[in-house]
Amino acid sequence: MLFKHMTSDDISEKPEVLPKNIVLTMFAVLLILASISGIYQIQTRGGPFASDPHFHHKLASGWLKGDFPLLEEKYFLSESPYPPAFHITIALLSKILFASPLTIMNIFQILFFPLILISTFYLVYKKTDIYTALLSICFLLSSIGFMDRNMQVIPQAVDVLLFPIAIYFFMENRKKEFFITSVFLIYNHGIYTTLLIASLFIYTLKYEPKRIKEFTKIGLYSFPLYLLMSPFFLGSFSPAAAINSPQKELFMSNPFYGFFYLGYFLSLTTIISFKFYRKKEKTKFETILFYWLFTLLPLFPFFPDRFISYAVQPLAIISAVAFSKIIKKDTLKIIFLFIAFLIALFNISADFLIVHQDVELGIINEIALKYFRIHVNIKTLLFG
Repeated sequence: MLFKHMTSDDISEKPEVLPKNIVLTMFAVLLILASISGIYQIQTRGGPFASDPHFHHKLASGWLKGDFPLLEEKYFLSESPYPPAFHITIALLSKILFASPLTIMNIFQILFFPLILISTFYLVYKKTDIYTALLSICFLLSSIGFMDRNMQVIPQAVDVLLFPIAIYFFMENRKKEFFITSVFLIYNHGIYTTLLIASLFIYTLKYEPKRIKEFTKIGLYSFPLYLLMSPFFLGSFSPAAAINSPQKELFMSNPFYGFFYLGYFLSLTTIISFKFYRKKEKTKFETILFYWLFTLLPLFPFFPDRFISYAVQPLAIISAVAFSKIIKKDTLKIIFLFIAFLIALFNISADFLIVHQDVELGIINEIALKYFRIHVNIKTLLFG
């Protein structure tokens, strides 16, 4: 009964739980706080977060120099070429703006994370209401796993930024925009974004088969990338068998680490939401959200931390939509939203202190040692 489905979204006009200006002010506060970390990082350290952007800077510089990283082994990752759209975009912007790739990546460091919040907010607002949109952002920001990967200047952040826009174009039947966004996503991150687009493909097969031609066109235009990368397919999965991050090591040593990484608040609301939806008829939007989540499941056995960092987005939206229905009284809705808002504020503030002030959170170290039997540096744990 999980995908019992209504033929259209029933989004009738209803009184707002909170005045729109209050909701937008709260959202603006979260956006400002989400921007500060990136600004501070660039001002004090001169480059993006973490180590992954160094590799992507190398590829962008290669394209800018006139190399062809898709065929040159010195640019390969795990014996496989990397999809090119992210790096070509940086190289093109470098040319157009007469700036270095590092400068472009520094700009991305400031802009990406707030833009991810904006695209998610916009999708949920257009398909539900402004209360649910803000609640979904609060759920997102309650998750360590969400901030871990998506605050970095990496192709995954582009996936998480653009896929809500792709869903919006798909649902609005804006075929040209959906096609362009989908093909760019596939050329941006290969198999990962293929899983995302697959959610809409499976939905279409079941509910709107007349639209299959849209996906045939996407497949045809993506075929050159698949063909070029096919000889390296097995090699690209070699990291799956390795312990290649502190997060994955913790997943392997203790499965309950997943609740910490997802966020205890979002873990609880997810359990309640799934129970709520078990026998409920779903709107088109809600059905798409579940397909979005379930097509990510193949990642879990190989990259459990990566799975969570992608899955947070649909889980947060599912929880927000569910709780906007579970809680009936406006007063209780407002109280619950403010609790979620405070949790989001705390999480952003704690993240800033951990990453930028070199705060030694001894108590977290002690908990990790006691329950996970591993000594962790909290900054390394969160940002690799």
